[in-house]
Amino acid sequence: MIDQPVESHRRWSIPKTLIKLYDFVDFSCHRLAMHAKSCWLRAYRRAVLKGKPRSIVVLRLGSLGDVVRSTSLLTVLAERYPESDIQSLTSAAGRKLLDGHPALSTLHTVDSIEELAVFDWIINLYRPEPTDDFLH
Repeated sequence: MIDQPVESHRRWSIPKTLIKLYDFVDFSCHRLAMHAKSCWLRAYRRAVLKGKPRSIVVLRLGSLGDVVRSTSLLTVLAERYPESDIQSLTSAAGRKLLDGHPALSTLHTVDSIEELAVFDWIINLYRPEPTDDFLH
């Protein structure tokens, strides 16, 4: 009995067109889910950002190039919300770039983080998650 070969199960071959169809459906479902999430986030942000903010803080601690790119956002915020108090939190190296920016009322560094107050809007230029845990 031991010398007899074991019967192998018949393997099914899946046609390539079926595999391509599965890949297409999988890709389409993924894109649809991403689009739905994007629409939901857009509606959520519009609901949250309703009204005029009294105070705004922009967080950008990274490389100097990213700090430079954030200056365009500061300018647009100052144009759209001229009555708002716009502040920024950046690194010590970024402070040299943003010091004297006409849109900023106050510039904070990581060393002076305890001076931060409560803000109506916190714009985090790092990630889409809320920054509540960062400020507690």
